[in-house]
Amino acid sequence: MQGIDVNPLGYPYKATTGDFLTLESVPVGVETIVMNPPWSKPLVDRIVRHGLALLPDDGAMHCLLKADWGSVKTRRDLLPHLAQIVWAGRELPMLPPNTIDKGDNAKTSTAWFTFTKRTVEGCTMRFIPLDGEQP
Repeated sequence: MQGIDVNPLGYPYKATTGDFLTLESVPVGVETIVMNPPWSKPLVDRIVRHGLALLPDDGAMHCLLKADWGSVKTRRDLLPHLAQIVWAGRELPMLPPNTIDKGDNAKTSTAWFTFTKRTVEGCTMRFIPLDGEQP
């Protein structure tokens, strides 16, 4: 496993510090990219497009994104590469570590979006219920 992070937090698998957008290729043998990119527009779109360009032909890229990510017109060209969306039943807190929630409920709905280099016929959608939720 290899990793790259602009702001590494000391996880043991981090191999390098750097900017994903400067990568010209992935190491030999890498077939999957997993990422939690910044969600600011248009940066997230550049990162997703760059990741697709780096993937090998049979590769996959899994991105944790806002649940409504695919609804933006400027991303329609990426939709044929979208193979699966997995929603978890919980909104994620968006506060920095060690920050106290002052009651504004800083949470957002997210989903894992799986892209493939090759275009796909359709997208599978799944919901994973958490804590006894009903789908």
